[in-house]
Amino acid sequence: MFIPIIIASAESVTIDSIAVKTSPTTVYNEGAELDLSGLEVTLTYSDASTEDIGFADFGTNDLTTYPVNGTALTTANSTVTITHGTSGENVTQLITVNAITVTGVTVQTAPAKVTYNDAEELDLTGLVVTLAKSDTSTEDIAFADFGTNDLTTDPVNGTALTTANSIVTITHGTSGEDVTQLITVNAIAVAGVTVQTAPVKVTYNDAEELDLSGLVVTLAKSDTSTEDIGFADFGTNDLTTYPVNGTALTTANSTVIITHGTSGQTTTQAITVNAVSTSTSSISSSSSGGGGGSMSSGEKYENIASKDYALKAVLKDIETVFPFYKGDNRIVSVSFTSKLNGGQVKAVIEMLVDTSSQVSSSAPGNVYKNMNIYVDSNLASDIIGNSKVNFKVEKSWINDNDIDLSTITLCRYSNSKWDQLSTESKGEDDLYFYFVSTTPDFSPFAISSVEPSVAMDRDLGKDVVASSPDSGDTVMSTEDAVSMELTTEIPQESKSSLSFVSVLALAGIMFIGVLGYMNRGYYNKVRLQIGNPDGKRYRRIKQ
Repeated sequence: MFIPIIIASAESVTIDSIAVKTSPTTVYNEGAELDLSGLEVTLTYSDASTEDIGFADFGTNDLTTYPVNGTALTTANSTVTITHGTSGENVTQLITVNAITVTGVTVQTAPAKVTYNDAEELDLTGLVVTLAKSDTSTEDIAFADFGTNDLTTDPVNGTALTTANSIVTITHGTSGEDVTQLITVNAIAVAGVTVQTAPVKVTYNDAEELDLSGLVVTLAKSDTSTEDIGFADFGTNDLTTYPVNGTALTTANSTVIITHGTSGQTTTQAITVNAVSTSTSSISSSSSGGGGGSMSSGEKYENIASKDYALKAVLKDIETVFPFYKGDNRIVSVSFTSKLNGGQVKAVIEMLVDTSSQVSSSAPGNVYKNMNIYVDSNLASDIIGNSKVNFKVEKSWINDNDIDLSTITLCRYSNSKWDQLSTESKGEDDLYFYFVSTTPDFSPFAISSVEPSVAMDRDLGKDVVASSPDSGDTVMSTEDAVSMELTTEIPQESKSSLSFVSVLALAGIMFIGVLGYMNRGYYNKVRLQIGNPDGKRYRRIKQ
């Protein structure tokens, strides 16, 4: 007998939802890996049945997570999403990721090099620091990895160091934590100076200018290194010379001293300065503006403190100014105007130690400086005119000697006597007062403070300067004798002393009479000269 079997159709069972049954590890530190080993979820089906699935069986049950297990977490991670692939149902699991901060930086290993010489470059090779973290962990960071770990240094690696550098600061950027590494930077001292190459020119004639072109010196350093310095670079390498380049040399110059300022180390370069051969001539021919052209004043060598000169082309009817720049020269410039073209002309200043050996007496007043001024020129003295001397006087000398500026005068020696030249004040600066004087010619000069009462004639104390050509007897004009009598005055103090003054005047007249009688032979000689038969002139000395 046939019995039919009826099979009932059943609807497919689907997943309606997912729920977290057991949470995994939910609290992490930044950088830790996600650990879902304890996670378990419950699947609820459409037929109301449920199924618990452990994390180990997620793969065989079409379950995935995001982020995946083992992901290094950051503070941006706050959830783990569990998803059923076929149904698309999902659930989220909250997690917490705590930031790990740097709480300290220490030097684990110092750089291989911590001692330097000035100007050497910083080398941080070998430096290792340890970062202390907020989770109590630590991390050692080598210098090569500083950039990727937010670490910087000051000064940066490769910096040219100076003696001012004593530490390297290592800083963690985010936390601001830092640490310092001590370093030592030794100054490189100049231990010696030697001449490597002599100047091209080492032999000169008197008054030629020093030329140090080609000079090279070697600096020996405290670190055993050496450095060659050409003359053009002396200024930037603390090197100076004495005398300075361009100085007008004299035969007294035999060496050039090269000095390193900071260390005080020096060396010398020998030079030869030959005297210019000139014929002996008097002041009037050798130092004046006209004629001769001799380059020597005849001054004693030991009396010349310094010598300076200037070269200029002299043009007709144009003032030629000869400026002087040597430090110890108190003559700023000399000038004159020529009636003819004179070609190349040299003006020379000799600053003297004392009174010029070319004069017979010292200048009047309180003398500041003595000097010889002469011009090497073939121009006759009557061709040169409007000659001026610009000079300066130290303020310290003026103040120390309590000098009245109005008494500053340029004195010129000529015809066996000193003459005061017209002198005008031209201004001042921090160190000097400046003056200009007009002179008829060039010769020995003196800058002096001359009071108005001081006579310029150096035969002071004599009453007569003319003598008989046949004898050494000094004579006086009878007019002078009479003048002496007529100008004798007796001061009156008051009317009550009139009788006393009268007696005194009478006694004076009697004295003069007796004196005249005793010297009657002398007056006879004077009378013989009244007619001036020998052509001799007589004058009174200024008192």
